[in-house]
Amino acid sequence: MSIERVTVNGTSQSEKFHEIARELAPGGVHGNGRWYDPYPLYFTRASGARLWDVDGHEYIDLHGGLGPCVLGYNHPEVLQAAIETLTNQGPHLGLPHPGEVHLSREFVELIPCAQKVVLCGGGGSDPCYHAIRLSRAFTGRKKIVKFEGGQNGWADPLSMSITPSADDAGPADRPNTVASPGTLPEVVEQTVVLPANAPAVLQRYFEREGRDTAAVMIEPIMQGMGCVPLEPGYLELLRQLCTHYGTILVFDEIQTGFRHDLGGAQKLLGVTPDLATFGKAMANGFLISALTGRRDLMSMLQPEGPVHFSGTFNANVLGVHTSLKTIEILKRGDGAIHRRLFELGSLLVEGMTKAIHEHGVKVRVQSVGSVWALYFTDRPVRNYRDLLPLRSGRMAALRHAYRYHLMRHGIFVNAHTGNRAFLSAAHTEEDIARVVDVTSRFFAENRAELR
Repeated sequence: MSIERVTVNGTSQSEKFHEIARELAPGGVHGNGRWYDPYPLYFTRASGARLWDVDGHEYIDLHGGLGPCVLGYNHPEVLQAAIETLTNQGPHLGLPHPGEVHLSREFVELIPCAQKVVLCGGGGSDPCYHAIRLSRAFTGRKKIVKFEGGQNGWADPLSMSITPSADDAGPADRPNTVASPGTLPEVVEQTVVLPANAPAVLQRYFEREGRDTAAVMIEPIMQGMGCVPLEPGYLELLRQLCTHYGTILVFDEIQTGFRHDLGGAQKLLGVTPDLATFGKAMANGFLISALTGRRDLMSMLQPEGPVHFSGTFNANVLGVHTSLKTIEILKRGDGAIHRRLFELGSLLVEGMTKAIHEHGVKVRVQSVGSVWALYFTDRPVRNYRDLLPLRSGRMAALRHAYRYHLMRHGIFVNAHTGNRAFLSAAHTEEDIARVVDVTSRFFAENRAELR
């Protein structure tokens, strides 16, 4: 089969909505991550591990609301917590309330690095930006380090070298590509981008510039590239170097926090940062995020210290109470849900690996727990340079064809590098078997292209 532009049959209502939307919003969507060719599907309902589009089609969901819905969509207990909050306090209070004290205590008790916490009102970009400003204020230094292919939000100091093309990526050992026009050159000069899983490069950088570096921000599992685990010893080396040179180590746990473990990826992996950011899964889809970390660092924030911190929707009642309920559910059975998610993830990887071997195709599945990605290569994806050849040409066409193959067979996955997918507590073994079976059919139908 030749790999061409494909779509999903019977989605005329989505096409009509998109034609209207194109006149009302840039590209017809409210964020680049929601657009895909030739038009995105529009959805009217979500429940558990299922989605329904405007044309009435039902899908097994692998999108997870871009990661937050660890319990599944519209979880009844989380929804009830939201209803009770709306009944008692409305959607917004803007004043201190008992819930924020209870949620802060949960963080301090659960998260290894957490000694103090602030609850933000927006998405993950908010605490990531606050972490950078706080680190600069604490150290008196300007430079920050992030990693190529890492997704750390929209703030200018971090919005670099996220998905550059091969022509724009720059040298492998010191890439630095602005993700968006409008970013000031003087901001770019203070951000250093390094490749992940390259310990020698990391060591050399710190030997040269460690004393000038305020912070290093890293996803402890690099889900911005699909699913790229950091290799054994890498985070430990980074922790050692940051400690030695007085640099603040920040874990961006927006995607990993509460998704893999109640203590975040830092507990799962056994490496404790100085600061960490959380969001997404902490409230199963309701909007809230957090910055937490060492007492001496967090005490620099206003009103205790001089570093500005404020926000109309900080510690918003709806986000706080749904987060408390989400954490309560995740704590049941001594972490039974997270164990279940890892079991489902293992079941999926086993099925995918068997299908790959049966069809003799050059495909690789990489996963951590309930997060997985399928790459059309037989080589490990360790960093962004391994990913680059898969982002264009025939490999990109295969990726898109696979996604549309899934959608035509009633499985929805977001348009993302590696077709990154999320499982939830609402998925069943039957759902996993269905995903594996439909994927195996794709391998069979495209065997020549995949060898």
